[in-house]
Amino acid sequence: MSRPDVVIVTGSREWEHRRTVASVLEPFAPGTILIHGGCRGLDQIAGTFGRRYRFTMLELPYFDDEEGREARNESMFAMAAALQSVGHRVHGFAFPLPGSIGTHKAIRIAKRLGVPVKVIDRLAIGDDS
Repeated sequence: MSRPDVVIVTGSREWEHRRTVASVLEPFAPGTILIHGGCRGLDQIAGTFGRRYRFTMLELPYFDDEEGREARNESMFAMAAALQSVGHRVHGFAFPLPGSIGTHKAIRIAKRLGVPVKVIDRLAIGDDS
């Protein structure tokens, strides 16, 4: 029995570019595990498409303080690394906007934990929405 792919996303709470998120998530099969942080912006958009594509959702709680955000990002990527260590294919995607400090911190956490992350530029995909 094959293990489902794991997709983990991180991005700006100001992200509004739905087509970009859809184009990244659409290729994955139903049953894919989607890990996100449950915030407004990128996380909410990813959650909407994840439900539409029948993904298994793992939403980590959002704590509205610096310590809580960093702990949440650390926990999300630790979960992805643990799934990767038992044979799941993990696909990380970061959706930063200019000034996305938290997203760039999450990318550094992912790299430290050995979780692959592709940085998505909405303009490179052609999403001007």
